[in-house]
Amino acid sequence: MKKGAVLLKWVVVAICFSIIVAIGTVQETYAGCDSHRVDCNIDKGTKMVGHSNFSYCFGWGADGLNCYPCHGYAHLAKWCNDNVEKCNGKCWGCARFDYECYDSHGKRKKSYNY
Repeated sequence: MKKGAVLLKWVVVAICFSIIVAIGTVQETYAGCDSHRVDCNIDKGTKMVGHSNFSYCFGWGADGLNCYPCHGYAHLAKWCNDNVEKCNGKCWGCARFDYECYDSHGKRKKSYNY
């Protein structure tokens, strides 16, 4: 096989791979996952002081193939602590989607609110 033909073959393979990765990334973000309400809770999850909606993305996680917060569980509590004055840096992000609360490190906490 000529060098030019081999090079062309690898270029075609690289382009096809890039297209597959691009399509997979778009599907991962939007395929079947809606936005979900997240409560900002203090006092170990017992008192809600605010809430917001967060985008969820399809992907692999601790529970297998499922919908997860696009920016990770830690982002839920961080957003609450940065945007809800009553949190005073002590909120957990409590996801109504899976009825669990998470601290600002993404560590799962028990929710006493649901």
